[in-house]
Amino acid sequence: AARAGTAGKGFAVVADEVRSLASKSAAASKDTSVLIENSLEAVEKGTQIADDTAQSLLHAVNAVKEMTDIIGQISEASGNQAEAVSQITMGIDQISSVVQTNSATAEESAAASEELSSQSQLMKSLVGRFKLKSSHSNRI
Repeated sequence: AARAGTAGKGFAVVADEVRSLASKSAAASKDTSVLIENSLEAVEKGTQIADDTAQSLLHAVNAVKEMTDIIGQISEASGNQAEAVSQITMGIDQISSVVQTNSATAEESAAASEELSSQSQLMKSLVGRFKLKSSHSNRI
């Protein structure tokens, strides 16, 4: 460096700077490597989270489909029950009509029976007025 003089000093300064830059470049390369590894891990975790989310959504969709099917079955069963209730109501109305007719007929029969009883009592009293001659007196 003594022989080289000023140029040698300049070369030493440049060499120190190159060494310093090389050291900083190696550190930056290490940092970049760590950042890339961290990014890859984050991407992997993100992919796993996305997969888990997709699976959860798929399960939710399947559950909604099942519920829709069940609701459809319940709706159909409700319709069948409504039809059955309608038929039962019609049957009850018919039975009620028959009972009312039977009741009216029973009342008419009771009135007719009372009238017949009254007429038979009158006939009995009228027949009781008749006196029959004995059959021995007819022979003479």
